[in-house]
Amino acid sequence: MTLRRSIENGFATLVTAAVGATAEVFTGYEDETQTHPCVVCVANSATEEPQESGNFFIEISVSVKGQIDDDPNLDNHETLLSLVNDALLVDDLAAQLSVASGASVFHPVIDDGQSSAAQGRSIVSVQKFKVYGCSAGVI
Repeated sequence: MTLRRSIENGFATLVTAAVGATAEVFTGYEDETQTHPCVVCVANSATEEPQESGNFFIEISVSVKGQIDDDPNLDNHETLLSLVNDALLVDDLAAQLSVASGASVFHPVIDDGQSSAAQGRSIVSVQKFKVYGCSAGVI
């Protein structure tokens, strides 16, 4: 399994534990049919730094998606978003990701901010992170 996939799975494991049956959790780009509400964890890019070190900065997006028609006041969306944020916006996220992903995640995990926007009949809130780490076998 690639480091990017391991980190996606680590985020998905933490989110799944937090949201329970409230929403389905997916990883990777939209190659599956996603029902709303859902959460999607995607490793957007990975950059080795320094070169030839085996250590990577991995940019992750965690998207909370809801259907506007089913949730006109966005109460359910805000509740789901709160559960996801409570799980991921924690001081020991790197340690939790190391356990959940099987990779070695080093401090700091950088919170790159959150945005929300309507996309057609959906509302999507995206929390971005930058993770610095390596595959567990590297260290």
